[in-house]
Amino acid sequence: KSLSRYQFSPPNTGLFLYKIYRGVTVAGRKKKSTKPVAQVFNVVYEDGSLSSNRRIPGEMLVDPFGAEDVMDLARSAIEKQDAEVSKLSGVPKPAIKEITRA
Repeated sequence: KSLSRYQFSPPNTGLFLYKIYRGVTVAGRKKKSTKPVAQVFNVVYEDGSLSSNRRIPGEMLVDPFGAEDVMDLARSAIEKQDAEVSKLSGVPKPAIKEITRA
């Protein structure tokens, strides 16, 4: 298809393009995203310290087989993030005691 028949709309209008079809301009709507949304968790460590609003990408919380709970997936994702941070900083994070949704 030639893009000469399409005109893009101004931003924040809810419409993403106009299609000129047989002389009539037809507007198309933006489609809803099917990408999983990031979720936020609060983490309590064994030493009593608290880490609030830890953001975990939605892709890390999706189990294709449905075998694991979301909280187990969140725990492994947070442990992975903590391992990366402690590797870069040289300061080890304590073990996770509890995870709750923020």
